[in-house]
Amino acid sequence: MSMFEVSSYVLMVTYIFAQTLYTLCFFIDFYLFSLPVNFVDMKEAKNLKKDEYPFIVLFYPVLRELEATMRTTFLSLSELNYPTDRYAVVAIPNADDEETVASLKRLRHEFPQLQILPVPPTTDPRWSTVWRQWEENDKVYWWHRGERAHSKDLPPKKTRQLIYAFYTLAEAWSDREEFLVNYIDADSCPPRDHFLAAAVGIRHYDVLQAQNIAGNLNDTMAASWHAFDHMVWDGMKYTHLGQR
Repeated sequence: MSMFEVSSYVLMVTYIFAQTLYTLCFFIDFYLFSLPVNFVDMKEAKNLKKDEYPFIVLFYPVLRELEATMRTTFLSLSELNYPTDRYAVVAIPNADDEETVASLKRLRHEFPQLQILPVPPTTDPRWSTVWRQWEENDKVYWWHRGERAHSKDLPPKKTRQLIYAFYTLAEAWSDREEFLVNYIDADSCPPRDHFLAAAVGIRHYDVLQAQNIAGNLNDTMAASWHAFDHMVWDGMKYTHLGQR
């Protein structure tokens, strides 16, 4: 058998193997789509009484975002069909992201409900709230075990922002009523019934997932493809994974 024949054989086997794996991926999709979906029945919203609206804290983690992008999100939030005294919008930029912080301060003049909670570096003493809570909780396995146990060098990304904001507000508001926690991406445009669906759904489920709506999907081709990914994953597949 010549070298050309061997190469052709190897390429053919590799091609068949790759196509087999590709086909199996479709069977995974078929399985996902066969799972039932738990939807929030919005018909229940009309039966909600005034004292049944939970207080909702919406965290808005941002990383070097365009002011126009954030303004689009805040415009959609200003249209929410929910009592304004029953929710708070808390933007959580990194403290050293001066340009984004400045943009948020300008936007606050237009959207007075906006609160800004800059996230300091993990060397800042204000992070002690997080470290103390993690130290007292054995279920925080990443803090207690492994090569990075007790490592405070968290990447300055959205996960770190959300961790700081959640623990900080949970301690600061410990004497207040219980509240729901929600977060959205910087370019999200929640529908008007976003919080209302949470008020209904939380009566039946512990965790709720809303479909993400991107506000800048037509800006560039990259943004359009990113929005398409949200529609396919969040809108079609992820809903089948939210079983009780």
